[in-house]
Amino acid sequence: MLLTATVVVDPGFPWPALIMTVMLGALLTLDETAVAQTWFSQPLPAGILAGLIWGDPALGLALGLPMQLLAVGNLPIGQPFTGEKVTPVLGLIAAAAIADWQVTAPFTITGPGTERLGWLLMAAALGSLAGDRAVRWESRLHYRLMLGGLRGLQDGRYEQLERAHKRCLMIAAVRGGVSPLIWAVLATRIWLPLFDVLPDRLCVAVGMLPWLTPALAVGTLGELYGSRRGLMWLGAGFIIALAAVWTLAGGSGS
Repeated sequence: MLLTATVVVDPGFPWPALIMTVMLGALLTLDETAVAQTWFSQPLPAGILAGLIWGDPALGLALGLPMQLLAVGNLPIGQPFTGEKVTPVLGLIAAAAIADWQVTAPFTITGPGTERLGWLLMAAALGSLAGDRAVRWESRLHYRLMLGGLRGLQDGRYEQLERAHKRCLMIAAVRGGVSPLIWAVLATRIWLPLFDVLPDRLCVAVGMLPWLTPALAVGTLGELYGSRRGLMWLGAGFIIALAAVWTLAGGSGS
């Protein structure tokens, strides 16, 4: 007897959006260090792009903004950076869109939407820490490949170095594309359902997490640039924000 397996494909599943998210993850991972470094690979623009793919840019903004504040002192500006900040954000936005999770904008009053946003933010932070290990493994593999290419360069074989470079780019792109898919599956199957069994007090505490990110950003800037320079950055941002609010208020009043 021959056993036949039937694969059931849900025609209503948003496969195009998921495929575009995988492609976006590959492109942004290459952009982060290897290609253009346009900074679209930062959490905030990456989250907005993913939100546009899934038809909910507000969702991308809600998760990308607090993640960007957490990463404000971990930018690739003349220094090494740690963690994997982009692919968990992409995967969680995909999972939230698939599950039709309604979240509120960050820094709003507590409620179910704020608590869900805090739960997503916690998952993104944990994903960043876990992804850092994968990035380190990838860096070691890149080092070995490029070391072999440099050995070939000593023998006058330039094509071996070029092949090693292409392999490194391909490995980075594959990791960047597969990682959002993994985070989306884990979030859909495990992380999002866990939210429904959380105690009420824990839900309230989770909802406060986005409120902590501005203070962490200020503290990180103070540590990165020095306390005086950090205060200057904070003061300049406050003045710009105050001027913007004053301008908007004057425009609406007229």
